[in-house]
Amino acid sequence: MKKYILLYLLLFTLTFVCKAQVDTQFWFVAPDVVSIAQAHADRPVFFTIVTGSTAAAVTFSIPANNTFTPVTFNVLANSTRNYELTSIIEFVENRPFGQVNNTGFLITSTAPISLYYDVRGIGSFNADPNLNQLFPLNPEIFGLKGSKALGKTFFIPSQNSFSNAVSEARESIDIVATEDNTLVTFNLTSQAQRSPTEYQFNQDYTITLNRGQTFALKGTTGHSSFSFKGSRIQSDKPIAVTISDDSIDRGGSWDLIGDQLLPVEKWGTEYVVVRGLAGAGQDRVYIVAANDNTSVTSNGVVNIINRGQQFELNDISTTASVYITSTKPICVMHLTGHIGNNNNGIESNSSIIPPLSCGGSTSLSFTRNTPNDFSMYVLVKDIAKGGFSINGNAALLTASDFVAVGTSGWSFANKSFGTAQIAFAVNANGSHIISNSIGNFHLGISSAFRNAANNVVGSNCAYFSNVEQIAVDLGADRSICQGQSIILDGGIGNGSRIYRWSTLGNPTTQTISVNTSGTYSVTVTEGTCSATSQMTLTVNPIPTPSIITNFNATYCTTQPPIPIVVTPAGGILTINGVQNTTFNPAILGAGNYTIVYTLTQNGCTNTSTKNVQVNNCLVKDLFIPDLFSPNQDGKNDKFIIAGEIINDFRIKIFTRFGTLVYEGSFQDASVNGWDGTYNGVQQPAGVYMWQISGENISYKNKNTGYFSLIR
Repeated sequence: MKKYILLYLLLFTLTFVCKAQVDTQFWFVAPDVVSIAQAHADRPVFFTIVTGSTAAAVTFSIPANNTFTPVTFNVLANSTRNYELTSIIEFVENRPFGQVNNTGFLITSTAPISLYYDVRGIGSFNADPNLNQLFPLNPEIFGLKGSKALGKTFFIPSQNSFSNAVSEARESIDIVATEDNTLVTFNLTSQAQRSPTEYQFNQDYTITLNRGQTFALKGTTGHSSFSFKGSRIQSDKPIAVTISDDSIDRGGSWDLIGDQLLPVEKWGTEYVVVRGLAGAGQDRVYIVAANDNTSVTSNGVVNIINRGQQFELNDISTTASVYITSTKPICVMHLTGHIGNNNNGIESNSSIIPPLSCGGSTSLSFTRNTPNDFSMYVLVKDIAKGGFSINGNAALLTASDFVAVGTSGWSFANKSFGTAQIAFAVNANGSHIISNSIGNFHLGISSAFRNAANNVVGSNCAYFSNVEQIAVDLGADRSICQGQSIILDGGIGNGSRIYRWSTLGNPTTQTISVNTSGTYSVTVTEGTCSATSQMTLTVNPIPTPSIITNFNATYCTTQPPIPIVVTPAGGILTINGVQNTTFNPAILGAGNYTIVYTLTQNGCTNTSTKNVQVNNCLVKDLFIPDLFSPNQDGKNDKFIIAGEIINDFRIKIFTRFGTLVYEGSFQDASVNGWDGTYNGVQQPAGVYMWQISGENISYKNKNTGYFSLIR
């Protein structure tokens, strides 16, 4: 009923670390851990903050819970601080299961940190004198992986070798959304609890979560054959997923195991698992595939698994490690532990194993959280084994402490230290520094809790390692419009990146601006590690819409509707913002109108515009003849208009060549008229054009017309 967590160091990844990831933003949902009077408890619980060389202001918030006031801690550089959550555990653990809860944590920091959720699980069962209620009996640490924990597709690795010890304890999947209106679809390989009926296996279920909201899936039975192995979780926006299996029974020792998952897009194809101290034949390795026909090779043995399938490596006790490669991305989970109290059973722990990587740190701060057993697990490239110092002392960790990890080029050290070598203290005063003068390394810490009888009754673990992939992502292919540009960014990294772009001249800047179609790529190098990303940009032309209808500048409200003709088809016509395909002065009424034709093609938009005025025309009686014959016979010898007097009226007469041959007022045109001459010269027979002007003046709803001169 106790737990000893063996913290073993594993190889770290292109994009993530085992247990914890150095970052400035973390999303997490805590599992609901059982609390039973006979032994285990679900408390106390903490967040543990570990800073690097820069002090940090760390803020804890629960975005979906308005009753929780965000809390900020100032943490010194190269130090550790705990934030205890026990007093608000009802807001922390994700319960009830099978419904939407508001328990998701968002943690932000002003500088990169490592962050862990620590379940101490102090028991209260005192019938056995070897058990002491002051020591953790059911501890587990969940390492928060920051941005590397966020994704849209997850497959669940699960131990299916050991049952839960008590009826309250179950395997759980806990989900937290990072954005509003997130659709989450899950398909389980075993039933999960729900009221009134269970979630069935091999069926899709969809839920909607808002930012910070959570959802818990808990098994209906604790039998080992009913596990969530290979279950699928998908979403349309980034989520984070925690897995746990409470109080699994290994020979009478019960224990909580769990970790924060990595999404499929962060999986890899090359892993190393280092054997723990659970005893001969007690280590288990569970491997899940994301794609069909995935070939997995472990220490030379080949297995083929399909999408969502899991297979188990039952025993790695004959070798110190197992080397795993695959043809397609896989997820690897390691179940190990430590021999239990009085050599009874196995106290278990599990971890999601990251793929091999480059990266690491040259200097790290860590803490010792117990005066009892304390070990350091250090992984480093072979060439840097001799470069270590701890608190400035190069004799505490030397090249002779390391063992090669097969032919991988890495070596690991597993070394215990007494309090005289590395002092025990709490919070910031317990800070120590390990550094390497040659290259990067990764660090893990194992610390045990012992009772008065000197028996191991619990343990904790932590990773103090900054392991990052060279994260370069130019994003999805994009389209822009002619005249626009976009900025491509190779990423900030740790400040030592070298950039090389594929564009003309091979720029070496972090960002470039591009505005022409083509495929762009950048190769980023940090030390001996490099990564490449590319994207294709399509520049689409701006469309050329046109309003073909030839509008007059002004119209009267009495004039008939005018169909609006445009080219090309497919756009939207509006008159003063209202969709319409006909210009109707009578309906529109007097006013100024803007006709706009908007056309969008391939995401690019352009408009064609015409402005028209409509007046309430004061129509007076007016007559303009269609012909006249200036032949001096006393009949129609002049072109004379008739009607009511119009003071601002003007009329002009033009030849068919556009020559102005007459202009007059209403008074002149209605009395004297035009006699068919110009500058004293008789004009030839033919068709002439008249044009009238004046406020609100038209003849037969026209301002221009034609007549014939007959001789």
